[in-house]
Amino acid sequence: MGESITTNIYMVRHSESPFIHGDERTRKLSKDGELDAEKVAKLMLREKIDEIVSSHFARSIQTIEAIATTRNLD
Repeated sequence: MGESITTNIYMVRHSESPFIHGDERTRKLSKDGELDAEKVAKLMLREKIDEIVSSHFARSIQTIEAIATTRNLD
């Protein structure tokens, strides 16, 4: 019988970001959000990650940036 392949998908919601009406695409993380994003990146260090997909919103990209950087992923 063949080898089984497991695919894990991790869904991470963007970290805290202050609401600014009309600034949905460009608003960035709050200071607390930046700290939370760092915590998530540390937690994910033990996981094998081959690909990262994110929305184009600034706060979403900021949230996964450290994960992508440590793995040399776009």
